Amino acid sequence: MKELWSGQEKVALQADAPEYRITLPQVMDISEEEAVTVEVEQMQDGFSELEVVLYPLFIARPEFFPSIRASVVISGKGTHRVDIPLEQFEFRQMVRAFLNYLDAVSFRVLSGSPVLLKGARAERMREVEIRAEKYSCAGDKGEGISYQLLLHNKSQRQRLINIRQCLYGKECLPANYPQYVALAAEETKEIEIKVNMTADIPAGGLEKSTFVFVPDGVGAQMEKLTFYTSRKKAHPYLVLKEEQWEERRNRIAAEDTLRDAFIQQYEQTAIHWKVPQKSGTAEFVYPSYSQNDLYRTVVAWKITGKVEYRQKALGFLLGLLDEDGGYLGTRTSYFTFVEKKEEYARGDFKVCRAQNAGWVQEAEFFNKVCMAYDLLYNYFTQEQHQKMEACLRNYMKFAAWRLTDGDGNNFQIAEGGAGLLCALVLQDYKMIENFLYGYNGYADLLSSVFLDDGMYFEEASGYTRLAGELCFDIVNAAENFGIALKDLKVQASFDRNILHSPWAMRESWAEDKKPFLGMSFQRFEEFTKTDRTLRDYFDCTAKLLTKQGIMFSLNDSNEQCFTELYKRAYYLYRVPLYKKIADLSETPEVLFVPEEDAEYELGQESVLLKGAGLGILRGNESQAVLKFGGHGGYHGHFDRLSLASFIKGEQTFCNNEYAWFGYDSFLFKMWVQASVAHNMTVVDKRMQKPSPCSCVYYEENELFGAVCAQTRTEWIDPPYGGQTPYPHEFPEEKCAIEGRYILPPDKKRAQGDIGEYSEPVFQRRLLVLFHGYCMVWDYLEGEEEHCYDCLYHPMGKFENEGGLAFTDSGRFDDNPFGAGQFIMNCFTAQADGTVCLRFHDAQKRVNGNDIMDFTPEAAVWRVWPETGNVVVGKYPHGSDSFTEENCRDTREYFQEPKKKVVSFAAQGRKGRFLTILEAGKETGQIKSVKADDFGCIVVEETNHGRWRICVSGMEDAQAEVRVQIKAERERG
Repeated sequence: MKELWSGQEKVALQADAPEYRITLPQVMDISEEEAVTVEVEQMQDGFSELEVVLYPLFIARPEFFPSIRASVVISGKGTHRVDIPLEQFEFRQMVRAFLNYLDAVSFRVLSGSPVLLKGARAERMREVEIRAEKYSCAGDKGEGISYQLLLHNKSQRQRLINIRQCLYGKECLPANYPQYVALAAEETKEIEIKVNMTADIPAGGLEKSTFVFVPDGVGAQMEKLTFYTSRKKAHPYLVLKEEQWEERRNRIAAEDTLRDAFIQQYEQTAIHWKVPQKSGTAEFVYPSYSQNDLYRTVVAWKITGKVEYRQKALGFLLGLLDEDGGYLGTRTSYFTFVEKKEEYARGDFKVCRAQNAGWVQEAEFFNKVCMAYDLLYNYFTQEQHQKMEACLRNYMKFAAWRLTDGDGNNFQIAEGGAGLLCALVLQDYKMIENFLYGYNGYADLLSSVFLDDGMYFEEASGYTRLAGELCFDIVNAAENFGIALKDLKVQASFDRNILHSPWAMRESWAEDKKPFLGMSFQRFEEFTKTDRTLRDYFDCTAKLLTKQGIMFSLNDSNEQCFTELYKRAYYLYRVPLYKKIADLSETPEVLFVPEEDAEYELGQESVLLKGAGLGILRGNESQAVLKFGGHGGYHGHFDRLSLASFIKGEQTFCNNEYAWFGYDSFLFKMWVQASVAHNMTVVDKRMQKPSPCSCVYYEENELFGAVCAQTRTEWIDPPYGGQTPYPHEFPEEKCAIEGRYILPPDKKRAQGDIGEYSEPVFQRRLLVLFHGYCMVWDYLEGEEEHCYDCLYHPMGKFENEGGLAFTDSGRFDDNPFGAGQFIMNCFTAQADGTVCLRFHDAQKRVNGNDIMDFTPEAAVWRVWPETGNVVVGKYPHGSDSFTEENCRDTREYFQEPKKKVVSFAAQGRKGRFLTILEAGKETGQIKSVKADDFGCIVVEETNHGRWRICVSGMEDAQAEVRVQIKAERERG
């Protein structure tokens, strides 16, 4: 709270009387307050219209408007507390720099009853003030990140502050905080809110945590604070990321031309640079432009690793932080366009300054300081980090204030960009948002300083180039950090005034209505576009250049060469025209070289998508997909760790709509989406509960592709009755409506019930694609005994070429709550050794919307376990009713070219399966398979010899899984 007038003497105000003006004892900063609060007593009934005028300090050109007004109407005889929010005053809210320099305030009754003025202050409007030291912090996994808050009770009575986290709904970071705080009259207390960083947030990731503070349950007094908590991101990233630095290092070492350019542009500076002495005055620390030598030297160190370069750069930065003659010890006057020296008498206008040129150069200095600090981050001590943070935060505060003075030219682009780099290197997301989207931040500047055709409004050739260079630093650093700006589109500003600073708007307030120095800061073009993007600037400027890449002399500049800038433009956008301009440069680009666009052959390369949870293996005209991602909600299938797809040529092994029962059918949830309907291993013939899966191995080489994922999850029943609720009794009414049968349960179960959870079972699947066929290793382990079924669903006629002794075993499962009951006509055989089941003449496109034919030939091999039951059953069809009569009528399905169910079973605490799938015209390329054990087999192929395929780590949840395939010589 800031006292504007204490009210020791009561002042009567009435209409038509002059204003009552109070000059403050000294210039006051009210920028952190919310309102001007006035206490008045209305002498009569009726109303009074009260005007309050703020008088910023008159300084310089002037820097601030002469006065800022607001009026408010009050009614009723007696004493009133009148809050006038700063937003109610008549000024453009983005032009609020004057709030730091309030010189006087006046009061006047415009109309109505007289009032007695009793007091005035600038303050937060609520009776309980809540302030935080920081609103953004970064931490590591498992770290508790503390936010310190001060709660101040301004009232004369005790207040009880209720505190709650306001959950938007997507938060994942737990928070610890007091549920309430008691504050005595005028008491201040400090509390702590601790947000715990979890492994769910990746490096550089952010979560906002919002808290509400409600005094005594009075909602109108509620205050809301938001904290920005992020996971620490490893440095460096402002110029290039670490892997990019490594790539540049290798290329410079390998290419003579590039190495020569690096030596000329960077290392020569590092060799000869002598770190400048601090100025020894309070005006500044280092000479202007010394930051450029710092930057070149630290780049030279990053490429060469030479310690002497690093020591020079560290010496420069530590000098900046020195308590004796360093940045925070400097004091220099900010305002320079001063008409009279007396203007300085009313306040302290001194700020810190790092170098001795202008404020654009100060911004460029801090740009390079941030880049150097980012690269040298790991060489600072904890104390030095704290000093650097204090230094950068001081500059950020200055730059944020500068953005609110109404300017919008190269000063603001430079200072906003430097402030952003400070925030990025400190990983302060609140300030990052401020410099991007706050008052006159990057988004505002992008919308206003570029004209309709993309040209920079100052149009001086040098400043046009400078605008591009500054914007590149902003965009490149943000992109590396993980904030996409290069293609950011913002709504164009259709305001004719590009700048709103008082001196640029002089015609609107000066008595003579003349512009400042005759200049104009208005845009004259016709608006044709609704948005602005940085790409527009590069497209436009390219059209202004000569064949040599030179822009003609325009406004405050001579001719300017743009070839170096377009190296960076090409690095961002890969536009061929930009490359043509960049290639006009006489020297090769050392750092900002775009990565070569990878030659991508559609459908030829293996892909691992950890987010989607898909391991897509490709080779020999084949594709096999292991699914391990999220469930997918209403349309998700319960089939993590399934062989989701196996495509050979232009034909598919299976698809999920083969038997489609529609959303209205109970079989949509009880069969179509259930686990047993998929190519996967199931536990006790039940359904896999959606749980996180993790990919533990992925490899792609010239010989094979492999992917392995795992989970630990419970097993459940399909939702009983399918997609419920519906107004029909299940099973009686619903089954009758659909004309289908379901086994009657012994005990009635509610619609949608999924039964009891099993114990968690560990499950791991490894998929290997080799010579066009799939090899699948499965390992499962629980504490209890289970029945494990490794299931596949091939198409085609089954002729039992292996001569197995099958016997009729009825339904796959007799559980009335399970999906296995819909697999009818099962035949079971006990088999020892390797088993190969072959399927022929598969039916082609089954449904009208099928895009691919089913593969006509398929073979399913059981290599492990060495003994156990083999089941072949009938896959459900849309025409099935699942009655006993339906079962009898379809008994001859073996010879039909339709879809089958194959199960290889195992019993016990652990389940181990090794299966191989062949499909398409090349079915039969495997001549024999012999298993030495679960982890090692020998495959003899018809045309490609013998191969020993070994897998390690499958049976240990903590072990690394690895695949090794070697050709094996024939034994004579």
